Amino acid sequence: MRMKWAVVLLPVAVAFGCADEDKDESSRPATLGTATIGLRYNTTGDPVTIETTDPDVLARESELETLTNNHRVAVGLNALVSRQDIRSVSRAHAEHMISHAFFDHVNPEGDWPWDRASRAGILWNSYGENLAGNYATATDALNAFLASPGHRANIEDPDWTGHGYGYAYNGGAKYRHYWTQNFIRP
Repeated sequence: MRMKWAVVLLPVAVAFGCADEDKDESSRPATLGTATIGLRYNTTGDPVTIETTDPDVLARESELETLTNNHRVAVGLNALVSRQDIRSVSRAHAEHMISHAFFDHVNPEGDWPWDRASRAGILWNSYGENLAGNYATATDALNAFLASPGHRANIEDPDWTGHGYGYAYNGGAKYRHYWTQNFIRP
């Protein structure tokens, strides 16, 4: 099983100084199956955000959000507010890892999680990400996150106020199941 995590606390000005120049805001989103892609990278055309109506994807993402909030409340922390904009960026990163056969916080375009958030117009003061691969269920993914000190620290950070999670599956991909958790303090 494979997991990665990252937390960096940076001022908002630094994030926007790096990301705004390359932002490509397509006025006509492309559609693939039940996915709608509204924002793409200029250089590769890969999605920065993906919306979907796929009930399996939405159910898995929602389950991981619920399980994570239940854990936070059980350890005396606030439940996080679900953010659709962050979910859309998280889902796009999970899909991007599959389509480009990588598993990392930094994508082939060189963007970190907070760069992707900034490209999508998300304002933040702190932004964190957990990644997991090869876990078929949200429960398995959360248990793996909680077994890792770095991932657990992200989940249990008392300063987060919002979150959004992405899920993607491809039976031919290295890890098949890709989970992305993103956390924010605006």
